[in-house]
Amino acid sequence: MSKIIQNSDRASLSRPDVDLAVISHWSVRAPEFQSGAAERLLDFRSSRPWPDGLKARYAYTGTDGVTLMTYSQWATGSVFDQSFAWEGADRDLEIGAHDITRRATDSFRLYRSLAGSETGQPGCIVLVTFDVDGAGRQTQLIDMLLERGGSEADGAGPRSQIGTHFHTNLSGTSVVNYAEFVDEHSHDAFLKSALLAKMLGFMTQMDGVTPKGFLRFIPVGGVIAKDA
Repeated sequence: MSKIIQNSDRASLSRPDVDLAVISHWSVRAPEFQSGAAERLLDFRSSRPWPDGLKARYAYTGTDGVTLMTYSQWATGSVFDQSFAWEGADRDLEIGAHDITRRATDSFRLYRSLAGSETGQPGCIVLVTFDVDGAGRQTQLIDMLLERGGSEADGAGPRSQIGTHFHTNLSGTSVVNYAEFVDEHSHDAFLKSALLAKMLGFMTQMDGVTPKGFLRFIPVGGVIAKDA
């Protein structure tokens, strides 16, 4: 069945027909290549056919001027090897054509989400990464952060956030929080908040968890597929 490719502004992370999220990190040689690289990563009009099982792909530019991120959503029931192989082939195409270098790729499942106090379109996406020592630690960490963090924020997500979406990678070694903020200033305010200080205190008391820092991105847009 053929596909209709449509543009999309904001990723719908909780859509029920998605089972797997593949997050890839990329870089370019200089800031002037960043926007063109993001467009190329969303270009399915030329030699790249839309693969079976891929539901949507979104691109983001790093606030450092040279990094990019893609977030690809694969259908429930997709074969993991198929999705990962396609992402690997995509890497070879990009390197050969446009001086885009893929730095890392990993596959995740969305575990839990929490709405924040803000609404509207996110202008800044922050990826917060933790190394953990197993699948049990992944869920333990996320449950702790959401339950304690939510109670500190009067039952909702942290103030200045639109939403927070915790992902666990398939190997049981990493947790990634895809956090939506209104803009970079909102994230700066969160970094200075008492809530974050309390959350860091909780994490230092948990064995098997190593915070790896965060990366900030600006959403570029995305492409989604629907059956024709």
